Amino acid sequence: MHAVEKPNDSIDAFVNRGGEGNLITVMMMPDGKAWRFADISPDKARQFAERLLSAANAAERNAANVPKEAPR
Repeated sequence: MHAVEKPNDSIDAFVNRGGEGNLITVMMMPDGKAWRFADISPDKARQFAERLLSAANAAERNAANVPKEAPR
């Protein structure tokens, strides 16, 4: 399992070693109070990774288009 790097990190993923062993466990803390876990297949993990990468690229493009505040 990968360690969460920062206190405000709220998502991580690792190979499920128990049970079937062929699933990826995604752990999330959406409310900052409790971890939630979901087991997904490698195929679904790849699809999710593609959507995350696409969203990250779009967020960077959007941020680049926000005008910088003029110095005072």
